[in-house]
Order: sequence, then C-alpha cells, then structure tokens
Amino acid sequence: MGGVGGVGGARGNPGAHRRSPLAAALAALSLLTGTAPATTAAPATPAGPAATAPLMAKGSPPAAGSEALIAASKQGDAVALKQLLTLAEQGDPDAQNKLGLLLLGGKGIKEDQAEALRWIRRAAEQGYAPGQFNLGILYAHGRAVTQDTTIAVGWLRRAAEQGEAKAQAILGDYYFAGKGVDQDRVEAARWYRKAAEQGEHKSQTDLGILYADGDAIPRDEVQAYLWLSLGACRECGGYAPLANIRRETLAKKMTPAQRQEAEALVRAWKPRPNRPAQIAPASTARDR
Repeated sequence: MGGVGGVGGARGNPGAHRRSPLAAALAALSLLTGTAPATTAAPATPAGPAATAPLMAKGSPPAAGSEALIAASKQGDAVALKQLLTLAEQGDPDAQNKLGLLLLGGKGIKEDQAEALRWIRRAAEQGYAPGQFNLGILYAHGRAVTQDTTIAVGWLRRAAEQGEAKAQAILGDYYFAGKGVDQDRVEAARWYRKAAEQGEHKSQTDLGILYADGDAIPRDEVQAYLWLSLGACRECGGYAPLANIRRETLAKKMTPAQRQEAEALVRAWKPRPNRPAQIAPASTARDR
C-alpha cells in the first residue's frame, strides 16, 4: 500500500508512496509477456500486488492437457502450438487466453498483438475470469488497444466478481486512488478484504494498515495485527517489509491480551476457497 519510507512519517498514511493502479498493472503486464519491467524503484517502494504474482490468473479449471500444451508451446513445439490453436478455435476459453498470452509475448510463436488481443477478448467474452483480468490489464496498460481506464475497470470488475484475487486487489487500488472510478475507500477496503481472504499478500498488508489507521473501517488493533502478520511472511514479496514494520509498531501499543488474541487468529487463519459467482458471458458487442 505504501512504501517503507512512508511508514515512519508522523501521519502513517497508508496511501503515502502508494504505487498507482496503473503502475501495478504495468508490472503485471511485464510478467505476462515474460519481460522484466524497467524500474529504478528503491527498496523503500515495494512492488505492487500484480508484480508479486504471475499475471496468468487462476480461474476455471484448464482444459485437459492445456498446461502441458502451454509448456511445450513455450519451447516452440509446433505440434503443441497447433493443438493449442485447435482447442482455442473449438471455443475453449483457457486455450484462447493462453494462446493470446503466447502471441502477446512472442513465446514459441511470432509476436502478434492484434491476434493476442483477439484471443484474450474471446476468452473474456465467454466469462472466463483469467481472460477478463488479462483484458483489463491490456486496457490499463494500453497494449494492443488504446489505453482506457474505464474499460479496464469494467473488465477487472468482471473478473473480481468471479473471485479473481489479483483483479480484486487492483480494483481496490483503483477505488483507493480514485482511478477510473469515484474515490471510495470503503469500497477499496471491501475489495482488499475479498483478495486478502484468499491469501493475496499485498491486499493483506493494505487491509491491515486500514485497520491500524482506522481509515475507511473502524480501528481494530487485533484485526490489524492479524492482516499485517499475514502480509509479512517471507513469501509475501515486496510489501512484506512494510507489513512487518507496521506490525511491530502496532504491537508496542497493544495490551498482552490483544497480542495473545491476535497471535491465535494468525495461527488459525486459512485462506477462503475461491468460489466464483455465476457470471453470464459478456456481450459479444465491443466494449461500451
């Protein structure tokens, strides 16, 4: 949510040094294409949520053999590429989405952004959450399409409503910053919670800071300690140092009973399973 450098300030503003939603989207897209993003960010400005996890979001179960095909396709296996194309042409949204990613990044196949967009859009328009997420990121970044934050938010929302944690996290950032939507920190907190409950680490840190500061939600030291602890794990990526600093600062202000209660919650916590809502496929009409 904020950089480590912003934590020591008197205000402790969770929005200080916050990476913009677009910056998070750009970092996500660099992972989608397999290219390292150009960055000069100091350690005090940790990566955003999308930069700490692969862009190809988990969603509906992949088609049989699809994962093996995608691995072979990355090695330039012509037979695997043909099989993936066949699945995509038959309407399999997982294959369509992954074929789009290969075309976008030029992995084992000649790069073709227009074709990449076409396949990712086809997956998205079938209601496939990873395709909707990826299409939203393309619009946020302006790659293969004209950049349009409003359309990006629309596709990210579709994916988020189906339980896609990374989409929920980025949508929370948009509401927090008022990017493409009216600023609404209560709504931001709602999306952060949905992502955090699934184990999205940056959102866990965000939610913990909101609880610690009483920003958009009532101040609650125990809940703040819980979410900051979850966001401070070794595997949590660039926001773990911020979560750890905020948690340690908070712990000094807590009573022993509060600390004991919070530690018990941390030990007992388990991510909630992703249970997508039943969302109808989007209209085949172009984005409105």
